[in-house]
Amino acid sequence: MKYIFLNTQDINVWNNLQNSLDAKRKGFSCPRSEPTLSLNYAVKLFGLIEGNVIAECGTGLHGEKSGNSILYWFNKTKAKEIHCIDLRKEWINSVEDKFGGHDRIVCHQDDCLNVVPNIRNIDLLYMDFWADDGDSRARAYLDLYEASNRPEMILIDDTDHSNPWKQTLIVPAAVSQGYRIIYTGRQTLLVRGSTVKKHKIDKKGCQLG
Repeated sequence: MKYIFLNTQDINVWNNLQNSLDAKRKGFSCPRSEPTLSLNYAVKLFGLIEGNVIAECGTGLHGEKSGNSILYWFNKTKAKEIHCIDLRKEWINSVEDKFGGHDRIVCHQDDCLNVVPNIRNIDLLYMDFWADDGDSRARAYLDLYEASNRPEMILIDDTDHSNPWKQTLIVPAAVSQGYRIIYTGRQTLLVRGSTVKKHKIDKKGCQLG
């Protein structure tokens, strides 16, 4: 599935697209798009809004096809705090082994629902944490959104999967509270409507690809 640039606050546009895609697939889209385009776009937008704080919920170095998003946040942004959160020690270790206790990296071996509410002024909330499949996963992602401080940007991984999935509940909830859906595909990016307006974010102003 290719990335589809929407930049909309009309949830019906997203629902219709999601329903049409779900009718054509079972599970993940095949072939899958790699997250590279999305991560580079998020980096560019993070710089545009002069962001400082990133919370990565579900962290670790999993390989290029999985994104290795932490490398983008560390190497391509000026974020002052990059919170790396995961329940599994092996993934926390992979970050600590790579960055050697750098002062920009803050590791938390914990449930992201315990950590995120205590991080102030999150600019980018990246969601790729493990939860049970189906409705339970959709609910967990919504719960994390509701526990957050309503960051400027929310980037959700693996949204090229048919409903119910990570995106099923969080996207409508965020749109109802003023976020715009910038694009969808392998990843989905939501940005506060006020931020989109302030920085004149559109397909030309912050190109995907």
